[in-house]
Amino acid sequence: MSVVGLKTRHLDCWTNGYTLLETLMVLAMAAIISVLVVPNFQYLLAQREVDRVAAQMAQQMETARVFAQANAVEVVGCPVTSNQSKAVVGVVAPCLSLASNQAWHAWIWYVKGEGNVLMQVLARSETVPAGVSLTTGGRMHIVFGAQGLATGFNGTITVASAQAMTVRSISLASTGRVTLN
Repeated sequence: MSVVGLKTRHLDCWTNGYTLLETLMVLAMAAIISVLVVPNFQYLLAQREVDRVAAQMAQQMETARVFAQANAVEVVGCPVTSNQSKAVVGVVAPCLSLASNQAWHAWIWYVKGEGNVLMQVLARSETVPAGVSLTTGGRMHIVFGAQGLATGFNGTITVASAQAMTVRSISLASTGRVTLN
């Protein structure tokens, strides 16, 4: 066996792996890509949460309106604390009295009985995720009358996120029409 053959065999051994420099370059590129992608991913997650909360509120509003009209009852939607969303039938509804600029963090839709007694829970919301706010323009509650009309409400509910820098709005006409924008 010649000396040339040994050198060739020795060099083949090194060409099958990665050098430290190549490995560091790949790690550096992965770090740069992650720095660019992670903020956009967080923005997309925040946008998705805003869309989900707005869709849930609009769908529950429409359900409450249809139920009120179909059963000739008064249906109320109001803010509650997260643990109060499991309201008990037959007691006074656990609605919060929020200041006009406070956001709703959870809410319920219920059939209103005599003396604001909760007769039947139609829907409960999930707790609004941190970073997302739902404001009703100073409304403490939303009421659909027996004809499906939004009693005393003709306005916009705003769902926003500072992180996503986006706003979704739910328009509620006094006629009971719900529009998600």
